[in-house]
Amino acid sequence: MRMWRKDYWSLITIKPEDLPTYNFTILEKYAGMADSPFPQLFPYIYRQFPNAKVILSIREPFEWVSKRMNHEKSPIPFADITMGSHSSVINKEVHANVLTVRAPPASSALLFSLHNALIRCMVRPGKLLVIDLFREDFKDIKARVKKFL
Repeated sequence: MRMWRKDYWSLITIKPEDLPTYNFTILEKYAGMADSPFPQLFPYIYRQFPNAKVILSIREPFEWVSKRMNHEKSPIPFADITMGSHSSVINKEVHANVLTVRAPPASSALLFSLHNALIRCMVRPGKLLVIDLFREDFKDIKARVKKFL
């Protein structure tokens, strides 16, 4: 756990200007990864691991926005790619208005949809599994994931 915390901290403190050249090989020791900050870093990580299998968990974009607005530390979606490191955005160290001004729900839903579309475009056929944890039967998902991996 201690090793993961160190690596996680390394990831969440990457400055946006360093993303294109950051060496993500610290992730080689892990079999998988999920949740923040990986959606924000996905294009950069995938560039270094183009043979990775990717499971994209989707949901209805406006449902995602609605749930996201309930989180205390919920910046404008993907703000950390352009406004500062993930940790600095979450901890209000840069651009204080990122957390005080909410993006309009339609804009947030669009960003979420565009992110999912980007992943579908980037990942090669046979390397991507798309699941909807909110609409699909869990047993079906489990079987599909097992077959995919």
